Amino acid sequence: MKMRTHQFLIPLGVAISLTGAVRADSVAPPYSYTVASPGGEYIFVMLSPRPVESDAAPWIEEKAARIREIRKIYSESGLYRSDGSTNALWTVDWYSYSVVPCSDGVHAVRPGRWPSTSRQEALSFFANGELLKSYRIDQLVDFPMLMPHSVSHFMWRASASLDDQNRSYHLRTLHGEIYRFDIRTGRITSSLRAPRWILAALVVGSLALFWQRRRKRRMAIGIGTPLE
Repeated sequence: MKMRTHQFLIPLGVAISLTGAVRADSVAPPYSYTVASPGGEYIFVMLSPRPVESDAAPWIEEKAARIREIRKIYSESGLYRSDGSTNALWTVDWYSYSVVPCSDGVHAVRPGRWPSTSRQEALSFFANGELLKSYRIDQLVDFPMLMPHSVSHFMWRASASLDDQNRSYHLRTLHGEIYRFDIRTGRITSSLRAPRWILAALVVGSLALFWQRRRKRRMAIGIGTPLE
């Protein structure tokens, strides 16, 4: 079983800048890129909504030349065969810094961008460019307020991987929540939400300790012995 793993400790498309003693962060401008599917039969093309020269301008010459080449060959964002064809199999009308195409030429996963609120997109699933299912961060992370925060954004993903052979997508958060999704439907097929179990154990333990102390106090009062 071959799996593609994508680390998100440093999100794609992120630029960090320092201004005086205050650390400010911002998302890099959209740029055009391509991503090959597992096996290399297809290529997903993502075009920046910016004009060609604005698209290429921020980058070093090697990357800028690649961006110009992509913009010259392709006119729409979407999935293409990797044989040089410029006829899209299907297209999309949105931009994302990261797209994970599958080898079937039908399905794709779109991880959400670097977030500033927990109600933003966590990830979405597509078939032939049409949305199947989308999840917000607060639907997958129990305590997003405890995730590592910068001035204006926060991290929440530890890793994600496509199991193309079994048509599944795996996601782990920085707090240990683990999910497995069916890429054909976008539905969660298995999950482990460790923070919920830890919180439940703490609550049960606290309640047990409270009742134990209360019972001990009542017994002490009943027999007239000093309270501890």
